[in-house]
Amino acid sequence: METSPGHNEEPNGDPQGRQIKQHVNDYARELELNSWRQAELHSTAAGFWGNFQWVFGGAAAVLAAVASGAAFSHYPFIAGILALCGAGSAAIVTALRPGDISAQHLKSAAGFNSLQNDARNLWEFEAERLDADESRSEVSQLGRRWNEIMEGSPRVPRRLFAVTDERYGKKGMYYFPKPRRDAIDKSHT
Repeated sequence: METSPGHNEEPNGDPQGRQIKQHVNDYARELELNSWRQAELHSTAAGFWGNFQWVFGGAAAVLAAVASGAAFSHYPFIAGILALCGAGSAAIVTALRPGDISAQHLKSAAGFNSLQNDARNLWEFEAERLDADESRSEVSQLGRRWNEIMEGSPRVPRRLFAVTDERYGKKGMYYFPKPRRDAIDKSHT
């Protein structure tokens, strides 16, 4: 069988080409699953930090209002305690910047979701039409994107994903579509 320059022989006649394409297929399926997990993890973290912002920011505002009201009444000691708690809550929100952290997690989640979709497209639609060299190139590109997203992502405790999986996974309430069933089965064998 004649091939164009720079392309490997079709995998039907080339055992090495078939093996490379199988590795690419396996890698893309695993990358799809891992990207989905990371997207879920970062979405959960974004929700946590968004709630943190509302709770501590709201507490700071309410405590400051109540403290100012108490300061004009006959309870200066209570006003001082409330003002101290309000200032502490405001300091926590200012120091941790939960709104910024939440936005970073949302950006990471969107990046991982995009990577998940591209990995699925590779193994489901494109892998059969690519030769071995093109397959390697596609996998390299996906691997580079994974690394770039990971480098720009804030750290998330693993416990957060366990909580998400425990609370929402049993109900099937995920942020992003789960990988195809055969991709999950393939990764656990």
